[in-house]
Amino acid sequence: MSLLDSVGTSEAIFLPLKQPLADLNLGRQGYAQGVHVVAGRYYVLGGLYTAGICVDWFRNLVDTDTDHAALIAEAEMVPPGSHGVTFLPYLRLANPPIDDPQARGAFVGLTTDAGRGALFRALLEGLAFELRHSLEALLAHTRADLQAIYAIGGGTRNRLHTRIKATVLNRTITVVEMEEATALGAAMLAGLGAGVYPDVHSALSTVQVARTVVEPLAGHVEFYDTVYHQVYRQIYPALRPVNSAIHRLFSS
Repeated sequence: MSLLDSVGTSEAIFLPLKQPLADLNLGRQGYAQGVHVVAGRYYVLGGLYTAGICVDWFRNLVDTDTDHAALIAEAEMVPPGSHGVTFLPYLRLANPPIDDPQARGAFVGLTTDAGRGALFRALLEGLAFELRHSLEALLAHTRADLQAIYAIGGGTRNRLHTRIKATVLNRTITVVEMEEATALGAAMLAGLGAGVYPDVHSALSTVQVARTVVEPLAGHVEFYDTVYHQVYRQIYPALRPVNSAIHRLFSS
């Protein structure tokens, strides 16, 4: 089974299903289901509410005159783990499978060693850790054998982020090189509805796209796995009571 990772302002993960899922906890955790365009198939949807918006927020915060390429270049000079800094990307609320509108984002582990490049790399690593968390919980519901991940969207142009994600997930990510893939998909669906294409396979056969395969960095997989379990997954539970207090004090 293949997963679609659509990376933009938010990040959506889309997994096709042969049967809908009956576990009510799926909805309580923030995942959504629907009927697939392919007859007899369904889908489940999850992901991150803030993805690309985290990147734009950081850039606007530190220096609007610095372009994304410069930030990426600085982050590439920082070793995995970002000198101990970790980012929790809850800039609006927590993501599935956590249902907590009071959750807030955070940089944890700051020291004087952490410059702009380290903070930006920590942000990208935090997004990758959060994607892993959301995906693991989703796969636990489906018990699906995930065989491939295909990525689309403007966020895929940040190849450092994609490489970090592949390493954190320890899975190959195939980037589909296509501008406005979502809009193209909507147009193809309209063509199906209008009878321009007789079926889904005919519609897909009209599109030729380039693909770039991004492999995990084998030497960093174990390290990221340790950081994920021993650091990243501990941050939200530790901050939850603090964020609840912040909500009580500052919400009108």
